[in-house]
Amino acid sequence: MWEKHPTFRDEFDVTHPAFGVVQVSRTSGGARSLFMSDVKHDHRICLRIHKAQHRRHLNSYWTHAGDKLIEVEMSELQFAQMISSMNLGSGVPCTLTCAREGEMVRLPAIDPDDLTAVFSSEIKKQTSQALESARKAHSLLLELMSQKTVKKKELEPLASLLYSLSQLLPSSMQFIQDQFQEAMEHTTEQAKAHAEGHVLRVLQQAGLAKLKEKNHDEGMSLGVHESPALGGASGGAGGL
Repeated sequence: MWEKHPTFRDEFDVTHPAFGVVQVSRTSGGARSLFMSDVKHDHRICLRIHKAQHRRHLNSYWTHAGDKLIEVEMSELQFAQMISSMNLGSGVPCTLTCAREGEMVRLPAIDPDDLTAVFSSEIKKQTSQALESARKAHSLLLELMSQKTVKKKELEPLASLLYSLSQLLPSSMQFIQDQFQEAMEHTTEQAKAHAEGHVLRVLQQAGLAKLKEKNHDEGMSLGVHESPALGGASGGAGGL
């Protein structure tokens, strides 16, 4: 239900639990690690959701941001994926930076994963398992060699261990290698997109500055002063 709260003269605030505003901004500085991104980001997209303050004033409604409910950051690539992949998959990863848990709480930063160390640990684990199987096979072989006669059934455990070493180990190592290569390619693509986005942003800023300078020079040549509020020419020339 809407609730009206008179403030001053004909002004009043309108409140409702469902009123909210969304803010999207670009933030720079302080290279941060983001969830599901393998590179650190100096430039990020910040999305905030606030409660809304709704006021009736001067015969019109005015909406302002109230208490912040949650804040998330995304890389520029993640933000582009979010707005271009509606109704697809389980969602685009983002990094929670602030959330309301009674009070607004700033959440701890994410420590970056060292992919090389992660894959090194996994390879070490697979190698350790393979060495253990080799030791078991060697012990079993020595035991069988000490016997005068060896039945076929007694050779089955040895055959199983040797099969594991000759077939399963290579396939496991190949899988880890393929995953490592895929992860490195993904990291390279992320870094490339990050760099391209930065270059594009610099070019856009340079272009806007050049355009503003050009408009200013043209306005001065026509004897028209620049409007401080609009940053363009005032009066008849250059008007929209």
